[in-house]
Amino acid sequence: LAVFEHLTSVRLRGGPGQLEQLALPRLTAFTLETGSLSAATLATIAAAPWPRLERLEVWFGSYNSEVTATHVEAFLKRLEAPALRHLGLRACTMAHEVVPLLARWPQLRALSSVDLSMGGLQRDDVEALRDAWPAFNHLARFDLSDNQLGPVENTSRTPHPLTCVPQLAERLRAACPTVVLDPQRSED
Repeated sequence: LAVFEHLTSVRLRGGPGQLEQLALPRLTAFTLETGSLSAATLATIAAAPWPRLERLEVWFGSYNSEVTATHVEAFLKRLEAPALRHLGLRACTMAHEVVPLLARWPQLRALSSVDLSMGGLQRDDVEALRDAWPAFNHLARFDLSDNQLGPVENTSRTPHPLTCVPQLAERLRAACPTVVLDPQRSED
């Protein structure tokens, strides 16, 4: 990607692969969509110089991803993106482990939105999300849609959207007014 140093936005989509050293100093948006994120790729993203990056989205995937919470913690510690305003850690099956890491991350205060959609958050994680909310309460948007904060209840006559059970949604929205919960998926 070094030959594309003048790019301002990059969106890569594909299977498992390795990113080489990234040097894209003008980039303001970077998205990597993969079904199986490697620890080496996550480390490469964290090590890149991102002086202008405002939006970063990394899709972890669920197909043999080797990334653990320890890798995510190292990623957050190493990531230097002073202009970052949006962080998406999407399709992360261990989102319940990532929430407390983000809550302790010093750069969180500079963000206006966090996206943990398509992840592995489940009904049992609602109380932990509520407890962590003070760290996230400055966000304009906290996307937890398409997780498993069920059991799922369909409140309409159409098959979609599936919504978070009203009692859980009410408790979470009371504590976290900017949270996006719907749609959710079943725990199947």
